[in-house]
Amino acid sequence: MSLENISRRELLKGIGGLFLFGAVPNSAAADATYPYSFQKVNNEYRLFREGRQHENRHFMSVITEDNFGKILCIRPHPDGLPDDNAWGSSLYLMPFLPGAILRDTVVSEPIVDNKADSHVNGITISASGKVSRGSSQNFGRWAFSMKVSYINDTRIECNTAGKYSIILDDKLAVVNGDLNLFKIASNYLHNVPRIGDTNGDTGDMSRVDIFFNDALKRVWIPTQGTTYPNDSTNNLAMNLIGCYNDVDTLAQGHNFRIEPAYKPNMRLKIERTTDIERTKMILGTAFDDSHSQDFASDNVSITPLILKDAPEKIFNFDVWLESTPFRRNSAGNWNRYE
Repeated sequence: MSLENISRRELLKGIGGLFLFGAVPNSAAADATYPYSFQKVNNEYRLFREGRQHENRHFMSVITEDNFGKILCIRPHPDGLPDDNAWGSSLYLMPFLPGAILRDTVVSEPIVDNKADSHVNGITISASGKVSRGSSQNFGRWAFSMKVSYINDTRIECNTAGKYSIILDDKLAVVNGDLNLFKIASNYLHNVPRIGDTNGDTGDMSRVDIFFNDALKRVWIPTQGTTYPNDSTNNLAMNLIGCYNDVDTLAQGHNFRIEPAYKPNMRLKIERTTDIERTKMILGTAFDDSHSQDFASDNVSITPLILKDAPEKIFNFDVWLESTPFRRNSAGNWNRYE
């Protein structure tokens, strides 16, 4: 059920039942004391907020294309500094069926809100597309929108829930496959040389705390192996705990050394809403131990799913995203992560 690549098509318009997002002017009076902005660099939207020292803080990137095709990949960067290596896990927010080559997704130009200097200012990320099936087919359509804010130069959050909607062409039983709602991709390194002549575990994440209805359900560490338990919920949260990544690539035999860095935490919550029928979600957590010493591999996959026996074809969700630095005391809500 690993996430594949996607390609871009013309922006979907007039899709009945989806949350569609009309054109909103991107230019607005920059009344905020610390205004937001973005830059388009090749296939990346770089999101900024002016910091307390009046420097630009690059707090998130939205990647729209990789080597395989067009994608929606959200990469939080709560440290926000231009010269650090504090980039970690990635959120691929798009639905797909098992084994699909994902495509037909369009990421809209971000919408900046600088109307007032308050926590409701921010940048809206929107995308829409088709639910990918197989190598070239589709099985429905989807849309997503979320407004993110950067608080106190350390914390990324959405002040109100993002909206995520999926309409399938038919029931999942027709294609005999589960619906993958999105994927968090990360890196976990097991028993690798670390700077300081010690071996151990490191990487971009250390564990995932899983919550059902805001209560801790279980904790998953990649070395526990791939799991797809059948326990389910309509209110699911994943706290991906970051890590101090200090892998010694020279000791691994590479001719370069990666500077050690604190990799950020990411919290994602998804809740089913408004639907008459609401089949509950399960959470799959996968670790590719054949790449357990590959610092460049997305060997961790965290994927909420709707199982193939679901009777409905329409799925609506509220989604919340938050990211803080991994370092202790660097964010006001560290207690959520440790």
